[in-house]
Amino acid sequence: MYKITATLFVSGISVLFLVLVFRKLREHVFAGFHGKLDELEEQVNLLTEAIGEKKKALKILPSRCAKISFLFKTSKHLVEVYDPDEVFKFLIKCSKRLFPETDNILLFILRKEEDSLELVRSSKGQNIVIEEKQGDILDKWVLRHNNSLLVKEIKSDFRFDYNKVIPFIKRKMVSFMASPLSVGDKVIGVMRLESESFSTFSMEDLRILRSICDLGAVVLERANLFKRTQELAIRDSLTGLFLRNYFFDRLKEEIKRASVRSSSIGLIMVDIDDFKKINDTYGHVVGDLVLKKLAKLLREVVGDVGNVISRFGGEEFIIFFVECSKSGLFDMAQQIRRLVEEEVITFRRKAIGFTISAGVAFYPQDGNNSIELVETVDKRLYKAKKEGKNRVCDR
Repeated sequence: MYKITATLFVSGISVLFLVLVFRKLREHVFAGFHGKLDELEEQVNLLTEAIGEKKKALKILPSRCAKISFLFKTSKHLVEVYDPDEVFKFLIKCSKRLFPETDNILLFILRKEEDSLELVRSSKGQNIVIEEKQGDILDKWVLRHNNSLLVKEIKSDFRFDYNKVIPFIKRKMVSFMASPLSVGDKVIGVMRLESESFSTFSMEDLRILRSICDLGAVVLERANLFKRTQELAIRDSLTGLFLRNYFFDRLKEEIKRASVRSSSIGLIMVDIDDFKKINDTYGHVVGDLVLKKLAKLLREVVGDVGNVISRFGGEEFIIFFVECSKSGLFDMAQQIRRLVEEEVITFRRKAIGFTISAGVAFYPQDGNNSIELVETVDKRLYKAKKEGKNRVCDR
């Protein structure tokens, strides 16, 4: 009996041991199995996410390809442009086409003389008023960093105080992207796109905008260089006024128009009195200052709306006016003479004054062509000199 009981006890212990071992083994197997399941589930999630990204990419791929294709085609046209205004038009038109969800597009050019931005072109909604003609803090950030800017929601962007962002305050614009127009380290301007919707623009959009602006900047720089080259060919290097040949070409054109319209043209020829004496007494540096001062005064008084001012030779200047009266022309000549008489140049703490003499001629009464008109006005200038200088002769 004792032996049977002992045997049963040992058997029970063995069974219990086996049960415990089985349980541990099962837990170990299940733990490994669950780990594999978790690993597989994580891989499935990553694959699902990747598939989702691929689907998104495939969905926007046709649109992206269309944008790049459009940019490529239009860029071939742009490289043939030499007029800065045409470059501005292209940049606006291209941006409207590529980013149709944009509400407003603003194009600023950097004016180095004033060290400020200037709004030169825009595309805006109806009844929209652009108040930031010299740019906003967003544009100045782009200008300062020479880098592109993407703002998905202005209130959430820590870089800017949205209470100082004019397009947000005045036009309720909340998302922006902007790019510099730059060639290397040289910034020419800034282009800004804005929307009243959240997250309108993406990083891909910003890359495309930067490509447009980089291309536009190169073409714009070339156009400006071409324009400066043309200016050098027709402008006097000292005074910045037009040269004699250009003046005659323009005068001939205006006479043709005036003959068709039966309108008038007025000429004033100006000569600095005793200019040789000024050079001999004070030197050519002062002589150059006198020429520049007179040129500046003529530009201020005459303006450039249809009128042309030219350095005719040496100390002589000639101006033609379109659509003027004979009495108005004489009054203008007298005004110029009086203003010059009041001018003073300071050189080495010495005040130096000078005067001018002027002749006046009028088309068609005083000549039927450019040669006759210039000869007439030259004779009247000589008469003013002969009669005592610092005066105007109109007959």
